[in-house]
Amino acid sequence: MPTEPYEPLLNRDMHKNLPKIIKDTVSPLLQEAVNYATNFYQRCQTSKAAEPDEAYPALASYLHIIQMTDGIEVLVSNVSVEPSNLLLRSSFEARLNLEYMLEKNNKERAVSWIVKNIIDQITQLEDHDPTLPKSKEFKESIFPV
Repeated sequence: MPTEPYEPLLNRDMHKNLPKIIKDTVSPLLQEAVNYATNFYQRCQTSKAAEPDEAYPALASYLHIIQMTDGIEVLVSNVSVEPSNLLLRSSFEARLNLEYMLEKNNKERAVSWIVKNIIDQITQLEDHDPTLPKSKEFKESIFPV
């Protein structure tokens, strides 16, 4: 016999009446928002209003919001509401990041974002380079001997 979930943490029966409401209203609304956002993203990406280096960080954050909202739509349309909280939080943080970047000093903040992103990528590659001592420490921290 399968294990039953602990209901105060995961009550799947609580949402029995939601599928029709969600499928008829919320899910199509989220789909439309995502579809519109993808078209807006494409218009912004092809615009010549800003230098590519200046526009990239804001567009990356905006794309993250689109992707998280699309994930929320998939979860909500399958009446899996609780896990969507994680995606909603991630989307909210990306929105805060976007607002901060566009508030003032756009070019400086964009370049700072790009530099930090490059540093993070280098660090990640170094963590997986078997010729470096740092990689050995990283591997041992994940797989202790």
